[in-house]
Amino acid sequence: MTLSVALCEACGLFVALLADGGRVVANGVPMKTRAAAIYTLLKCVERRLPASALLSAARAARKGCGELASRAEALGELVAGEADHGSAPVLRLFPLREHPWLTPLQARVVELTLSIPRGRVASYKQLSAILGLQPRAVARALSANPYPVAYPCHRVVRSDGRLGGYLGSTRLCWLKARLLLGEGVTVRGSRVSREHFAPSLPPPGLPP
Repeated sequence: MTLSVALCEACGLFVALLADGGRVVANGVPMKTRAAAIYTLLKCVERRLPASALLSAARAARKGCGELASRAEALGELVAGEADHGSAPVLRLFPLREHPWLTPLQARVVELTLSIPRGRVASYKQLSAILGLQPRAVARALSANPYPVAYPCHRVVRSDGRLGGYLGSTRLCWLKARLLLGEGVTVRGSRVSREHFAPSLPPPGLPP
């Protein structure tokens, strides 16, 4: 398990990637500093990996991004709006159905975020209606998203426009707001303007 960090020229931010066997197991959200990129990623995965694995990964991060640099850059292009989410395979992610810590249900919920267009949001209730789940079950599944940004769970908010949580934490709502603002979504007082809600979403499909 290796953790690498690269500065993405596309967005001017640092991206942390956790890899295992040549595939990205999880990516962090682009941050202003290298240390913040590492910290945010490790906080998101700390409950899913042994402490020894996290420690060795953090030590390895000092070596830079190496062969993962191009994948970090691809993620930066998504943030900067220079690519669409159809380019996610460039990152060499695990197919969601094969991801080591996602259940089949969680994979379905995370995959559905790809149907939310850039500049739009959907509510937990909208996703729950499509999947036949409770909104809280949708929120719990999205908190396990190993690929934030690549699978844009930041585009899912509460029905009244409030941001809700992000990656299982309300403390990261500022980051959720920042990503939405970068996509042209109006956020005022931790609430998304109604004009940005997607009127409908296509039925869920399986990851390619």
